[in-house]
Amino acid sequence: MNSLVIFFGICGLCMCLAAGAGAAPTTAETTVKVEMDESTTPTLQDSSDNKCDIEWSEYKQKYQKNYQSSGDEEKRHKIFCDNLSEIEKHNAAYDLGQESYKKGVNEFSDITQDEWQKTYLNMN
Repeated sequence: MNSLVIFFGICGLCMCLAAGAGAAPTTAETTVKVEMDESTTPTLQDSSDNKCDIEWSEYKQKYQKNYQSSGDEEKRHKIFCDNLSEIEKHNAAYDLGQESYKKGVNEFSDITQDEWQKTYLNMN
């Protein structure tokens, strides 16, 4: 079983993760020790999935999205997460000066590029 020690610093928003218990907190820090086995160790994908779920909920509310079935909603959720990932990659490249514009979520973020072209540009 692995140990994960989380230190919350004075700033409140800052967090430092240290594997094991080697680092000791200062007097201004609080230590939380969480015992985890390999099956519960958080991954980058878990974090990304959670972020997408939060953004998805906000997206549906902001654009008043309702779907015909749970299957359709699941499909649109996956497309949204894929599009969100592409937006984030593009904007990271923008931040590095590799792109000349930023992308963002809009009312079309739950459809594919192909669907958008067929619907709005009459491209068959």
